[in-house]
Amino acid sequence: MMRVKTAVVLGSGGHTGEMVKLLSGMDLEMYRPIEFIIAETDKMSAQKIEQLRDVGKKFDYRINLIKRSRSVGQSYLTSIFTTIMAILYSIPLIYRIRPQLLLVNGPGTCIPCCIITFVLSRILCLIPECKIVYVESICRVKKLSLTGKILYSLRLADSLIVQWPELKQAYPQSVYIGQLV
Repeated sequence: MMRVKTAVVLGSGGHTGEMVKLLSGMDLEMYRPIEFIIAETDKMSAQKIEQLRDVGKKFDYRINLIKRSRSVGQSYLTSIFTTIMAILYSIPLIYRIRPQLLLVNGPGTCIPCCIITFVLSRILCLIPECKIVYVESICRVKKLSLTGKILYSLRLADSLIVQWPELKQAYPQSVYIGQLV
């Protein structure tokens, strides 16, 4: 069986809940080792990973901490500086991990990881090519989230998956495959 070295970005709250549901439906034997990337202030996501083990999933993983890109309620102006810090923290992390697949679903923390993965694998060719897959939240029916809009407009994701046909109509480059979570 071919294994795909996978990095998964988790964000506190609903993003992590949706990602755990998505991962629980996957054959995690194929996606190992899994390198979880979590903001250093996120205490809940590490606990949620254990829920995968509770449903009988056995997999190798490591938790990696980075700076939070943007906190809830933080102004967009100050988030520029925290995002730059998160990007700087992401460079050595992504270089060390060298993922073949980066799976993300919307927390602001995923933007620096997507940017660095894209630059290191596609522009500088310092790591093997990595597929970036973004899964938009089930809550998003008519408009993409800010993260979705950024990844869509910059074309950073190889696949931008939406869970509602209305989003596919609004964003024709997206991929609609129905509800995943």
